[in-house]
Amino acid sequence: MAEAVSPFRQPPSLDLSDDNLAESFRTWRRQMDFYMRASGASEKPKKTQTAIILHCAGPQVQEVFEHFVFDENDDKEDPIKVLGKLHEFCSPQTSEVIETHRFWNVSYRAPFDAFLTDLRTRAKLCNFGAMRDRMIRDKIVFSVTGKVQELLLRERQLDLQKAVDICRVFELTAKQTKEMSEASAHVDKVTKDKDNLPNESNTDSQRKRGGG
Repeated sequence: MAEAVSPFRQPPSLDLSDDNLAESFRTWRRQMDFYMRASGASEKPKKTQTAIILHCAGPQVQEVFEHFVFDENDDKEDPIKVLGKLHEFCSPQTSEVIETHRFWNVSYRAPFDAFLTDLRTRAKLCNFGAMRDRMIRDKIVFSVTGKVQELLLRERQLDLQKAVDICRVFELTAKQTKEMSEASAHVDKVTKDKDNLPNESNTDSQRKRGGG
């Protein structure tokens, strides 16, 4: 009797050409762990677990797997050892200089929280240590423009949390102001269109004078 298909959605294939492969692997590995536990695959024999992992990882990983060198021949059927080799492949040693360069070149994008998440993710790779919050704060101040930047520069004791709060409030206020402005413009248009409609009493008088 054929085994029932798992009702749990499999993780997507791992794209080894991704520009940020280390981060993509961490995300994929987390999804893979959840899938293995939820589907009950983690209770299966090691050989079967490895086959499931390679199947989910996709053809690119299956290709590089053939070139992995293991200490023992049986290690190629051990899911922990296979994932360890894949981690090494996807997480080459990074340069703090390069990662810091990438951090400072992140462009601002709305919504603000998406920009903030990007900065925090990249800051982890820069080894800023105790300076991490200050670096993120400075990057925010340098990246935003106009009125919100002016508000940030006015603060004498500007820490990261205060900078985040100011940017979030400014973004929300700008959104609400835009909504109110658009609603007001719509009301004005409706009123103007209504005022331009022919007056019914005047129309009747014109008809009578015309003998209509």
